Amino acid sequence: MNAHGQAPAVIEAHGIGKSYRTPGRLRLLPRRRAPAARPARRAMEDVSFRIASGESVALLGLNGAGKSTLIKTICGILRPDEGSLSVVGLDPWAKRRSMAGRIGVMFGQRTQLWWDLTAYDSYRVLGEMYGIPGVTLTRRLALLDERLEIAAFWGKPVRHMSLGQRVRCDLAAALLHDPDLLLLDEPTIGMDVPTRDRVRDVLAERGKEPGKSLVLTTHDMSDVAHLCGRLLLMEEGRLVFDDTVTEFLGSMRYRQRVKVSFAASGRPDLSPSFAVLASGDGEAVIGVGDGQEAPDVVARLLARGDVLSLTVEEVTIDDVLRFRSAGPAVALGAAPC
Repeated sequence: MNAHGQAPAVIEAHGIGKSYRTPGRLRLLPRRRAPAARPARRAMEDVSFRIASGESVALLGLNGAGKSTLIKTICGILRPDEGSLSVVGLDPWAKRRSMAGRIGVMFGQRTQLWWDLTAYDSYRVLGEMYGIPGVTLTRRLALLDERLEIAAFWGKPVRHMSLGQRVRCDLAAALLHDPDLLLLDEPTIGMDVPTRDRVRDVLAERGKEPGKSLVLTTHDMSDVAHLCGRLLLMEEGRLVFDDTVTEFLGSMRYRQRVKVSFAASGRPDLSPSFAVLASGDGEAVIGVGDGQEAPDVVARLLARGDVLSLTVEEVTIDDVLRFRSAGPAVALGAAPC
């Protein structure tokens, strides 16, 4: 704790921003004429937050909201154009080598394992890179196998693994050097239910260790609910929500959705009887909430007599973000659900 009774910060950002130059239309210009300056696109603007040591935080947002830019900035891959950023007490851009041993990263579909090597050989290489003594490396691998059950396939080349197997091996690689800060993108993608629950248990146990912090990006709301106490939400490059996961879940108007197809073509007329979140040619997505139950909504839809098919699904994070303001229904073709 510091003098103000706070845990030390593992990440501290003050007004950071990032712009990209977008390519303009290709033109053949005379050599003597300089090309026109390309317009800048703001990917992140005036983002400020503090994550204390030991906190587990979810970072959410639709595609293009700025999540990847922020994560890459935290890792030191990108340098912010303005503002200040400290990660584990270091400038992530200027001190990338020093910071590498303090953070663990898993970027969803992008493996840090060597594609043609076995996962076990990759762990040995990573052990050398991080300066992990042989005895310590053996002990940590045994512990990771006990928790993630990866020894059964860590002897095969990474290219021959299933997605779920590779994601588990990637998670083990991120944990191998016992980092203070873990940055995870979709850590349970491609996993069956028992394996997903095992991975959640491993991450939850790690979150109880003193000084071990987690930043999680995911499209699975149950991952957020199981692992994180706080949620950061980004929209169009700005941080628009910073509060507890409980507060965020309490603001959700719809917990389920009904996807329905009708016999007639054209946009179905469902208002005001149903909460239409999206509609298109002969189909619609209807929200279930505000005291309603899914069986009641389904029964009223079937009573119309023109329903071809329907399914009831849990609302995803993308649904929550897309419809959280409960604005007018969007076209299904323009904003798929």
